[in-house]
Amino acid sequence: MNKLLKSAGFIIFIFSLFTLSADPFREKPRYIIRYNQAFILNAVFTADSKKIITAEDKKIRIWNAESGELISTIDTLKNVPQAVHLSKSGKLLITGAYGGSSGEYVKVWNLEKKKQVGNLVKMSNVSDAAISPDDSLAAVSGAVFGDKDKRSLTLWNLRNGKKIATLKTADGYIPMSLLFTPDSGKLLVAVTGNQEGIEIWNLKTKSRENFIKTESEVTSLAFSPDEKSLAAGIFLAERRKLPDEGIIRFYSFPSLEKLRDLPSQKGFISSLSFHPGGRYLVSGIYHTLPNLVIWDLKSGLPYYTNSVKEKQVLKAKFSPDGKFLTVIQATFGNLGNPATLKMFDTDQL
Repeated sequence: MNKLLKSAGFIIFIFSLFTLSADPFREKPRYIIRYNQAFILNAVFTADSKKIITAEDKKIRIWNAESGELISTIDTLKNVPQAVHLSKSGKLLITGAYGGSSGEYVKVWNLEKKKQVGNLVKMSNVSDAAISPDDSLAAVSGAVFGDKDKRSLTLWNLRNGKKIATLKTADGYIPMSLLFTPDSGKLLVAVTGNQEGIEIWNLKTKSRENFIKTESEVTSLAFSPDEKSLAAGIFLAERRKLPDEGIIRFYSFPSLEKLRDLPSQKGFISSLSFHPGGRYLVSGIYHTLPNLVIWDLKSGLPYYTNSVKEKQVLKAKFSPDGKFLTVIQATFGNLGNPATLKMFDTDQL
């Protein structure tokens, strides 16, 4: 009898797992926003999870996160946006746009007043831009204006708008994802190009205090909600005679010792975001299927995978309260096919 009950319990357990995995999003997105251009590289939630902010079509737009209704628009970008980051306080917004041969400034905005409050550095191409948790600093990475082959990493004082330091500039150096530590004292940089790994910069001394060498390109970074571990997306590129797959690697923080790798997935990991409960991590995958995976970090296995029609997930992010997941998708190689933002309910996670 005990064996039978145990067997039945096991069947029920497996069935419940299958049921959860089959429908973590209640089958359909809450809503879909279709944009006027192909590449929308990011969407950020406000701290209260009530609004999302996008930069696209040379505009900054603020949306109601629950309904998808447009709240307001700021029409002042000259070129196609490439980066948008909202400060933890929700007061400041930083945007970076494609500058090309004419260049474009990375701009700082007062979100409450919907007003630009500063220009930082002029860039040809912006890889990422970030604001420190205490609102005092900004970091910008990308192609230097006037020298498209040279990349730079600069640090800025947001209180007076002045540059503090050029932390690094070099040919073949491609700093991608930027992540401030929770105390605003250090900057972590995901590096691709010919110097692949994770840089750790001490912002007090303006020096690189550590470098974690990886076997291939690091494309994305995210802290766990308890700030005790760091997740890194690593692309095992075929040009490095690797299997052209993406892996997610975990490091302890602040010791930065390697903890574990999740099973590899085909493709380039474009984004990482932890659910605030800490058990789940979503990864967006670029140019392959499946292109969206929610990982159960307790088991170390996918909780849910999704192969949507569009072949790129440019960004996937949980809201701060854990009730929503926003997914930005585009069709690879088709600039005439506009990107979409899909909002899913995830309060059951």
